[in-house]
Amino acid sequence: MKLNRREFIFGGASLLAFPTTFAHPEPKANLELNDLVEFSKTCTIDNIKDGVIKFNPRPYQIEYFKNILESNIFVCRKCRQCGTTTMNLIYAHWVAERHPEKNVVVVFSNNMIVEEAKHRFNSMFPTNSSKWYENTPNVEFVTYNSFISSCNNYIQNKDCCTSSLYTNAYLNSNTILVFEEYAFHDFIGVNLSDVKSIWVSTQNRPTDVMWGDGKNKRNMTRMKITWRDIPGRDDAWKNRQVEIIGQDRFNQEFEV
Repeated sequence: MKLNRREFIFGGASLLAFPTTFAHPEPKANLELNDLVEFSKTCTIDNIKDGVIKFNPRPYQIEYFKNILESNIFVCRKCRQCGTTTMNLIYAHWVAERHPEKNVVVVFSNNMIVEEAKHRFNSMFPTNSSKWYENTPNVEFVTYNSFISSCNNYIQNKDCCTSSLYTNAYLNSNTILVFEEYAFHDFIGVNLSDVKSIWVSTQNRPTDVMWGDGKNKRNMTRMKITWRDIPGRDDAWKNRQVEIIGQDRFNQEFEV
């Protein structure tokens, strides 16, 4: 018997993923945020210290989800090991379940990271996990180079007209683009103002095209996640990290 997506993911079980019932109606964005947060708690993640556990969003992660939902262009500069990739994969799962008319394209640096992301995406729900990616056609993982190749008409011609965006399958109103580690690439000249996009990176160079001087330009929403936002990290933790990786690398990877 062929299962639909909901049955496929959850085995037909009654879900905790639905929003809480409120006494008074809330704005749509708040209802969506509540739904996404509750949905995230049904996902499993592989924690280095505790093994496979249920995702338990921290305050900064809930704020991250809020920005994803409410922003057309969201830029996050973050420290290492704060869970943004996990949050992006959870969001992709949520879109597949709640908004199947939408497509999520997650852009990574190389094929090895793409394959790792597919594995993590599959393992977030234990039921038939090895088949999850195959049964989610509206979520796609691509490399930066393949994305650029697909969009080369306007990447190579910096003076192209905006209408050329709509000739590409990735660039339409039903697509959500997620760029992982965008600061490692050169996106100068890319016009994505009409496409919902999420840009996430550690700081990799002083001239960060998307972050700029930190002002809110082109209706972008910006967020910083530093090592201080993560529970359990204090000055003693910082000092240990500096001893291991050095001050310069710590500044680049953790001081945002």
